[in-house]
Amino acid sequence: SHILSDGLELNQAFQAAMALLSERLRIQRATLVLWDRATDQLRIAAAVGLTAAEQQRGTYAPGEGVTGRVLSTGQPAVIPDVSKHPDFLNRTGARSLSSDQPADAPLAFICIPIKDGDEYAGALSIDKHIDSPEQLNADARLITILAGLFSQSIRIHNLAQLDRKSTRLNSSH
Repeated sequence: SHILSDGLELNQAFQAAMALLSERLRIQRATLVLWDRATDQLRIAAAVGLTAAEQQRGTYAPGEGVTGRVLSTGQPAVIPDVSKHPDFLNRTGARSLSSDQPADAPLAFICIPIKDGDEYAGALSIDKHIDSPEQLNADARLITILAGLFSQSIRIHNLAQLDRKSTRLNSSH
């Protein structure tokens, strides 16, 4: 929570928080996907474990794939093994979804919606090899808490932008 409240630019704060999260939880990838109202698309705003090219490919239409569905419905997705999930798109191309991965180490995907006021503004997701269903559930609870912190940061950021716009409009009249 300190990383999210220390005044860094929003994307830098997410990047720092996700890097710490990845290091502490042995996460392969973590992404923050935000709604781009100008294009009506979801786009990766910050990520850990993805190349710049992979991040560029991380765009989704509302309702498309697991991430788009999470944002459209507001319902989290906890997928124990992405290689067996029909709606998992692997749009970034960052994951090896072949069946030759070790059977005892499936790659799980957790995607939690992020709200801004009454609207869904994005989603926080992680990829992680899981050891047990209990670990997957514990990680999902932690990501849900972090998504709540990100929601607050996005709300504060958006309110500050509105305030700056209002101030500029009032000072120009």
